[in-house]
Amino acid sequence: MNHLIYLRTFLDTYRAGSLTRAAQRLGITQPAASAHIAALETMLGKPLFVRQARGVAPTPAADDLARSIASNLDGIEATMTAAQARSDHLGGTVHLVGPAEYLSLQIAPALVPLLAEGLRLRLQTGTATKSTPRSTMATPIWPSQPRVPIAMCRVSSS
Repeated sequence: MNHLIYLRTFLDTYRAGSLTRAAQRLGITQPAASAHIAALETMLGKPLFVRQARGVAPTPAADDLARSIASNLDGIEATMTAAQARSDHLGGTVHLVGPAEYLSLQIAPALVPLLAEGLRLRLQTGTATKSTPRSTMATPIWPSQPRVPIAMCRVSSS
């Protein structure tokens, strides 16, 4: 039982004054929206809406519930929307240092799909040496055996 879904359905119904409009906004069927409201009414032991010829009218219990949850539920939804927007965008540059054969045959093909999403690659063949800048040597990529890094990786934001 997902109380958040029921509460979102309740709040949309409360704001729209209609189960049908709330269901359309949420992308669910009207019977599903009605079932969500019925489940909440059962949990609370109080009716939340009075059914009318055109839509629904909130009861005092619905007014109280809407005042109690609206800002919190809207805040949760805004936070989730922002998190999804951030996770949908890749950016920056991945710097890889390693043997040419390994980078070209193993690593690069695996990263090709990320290029279409905005990630940039900088490949450097060879191995890290004492003269390699420390900022380039960030995360070793280890094979199963032996315990010698076969490539080095660093991700930067630009």
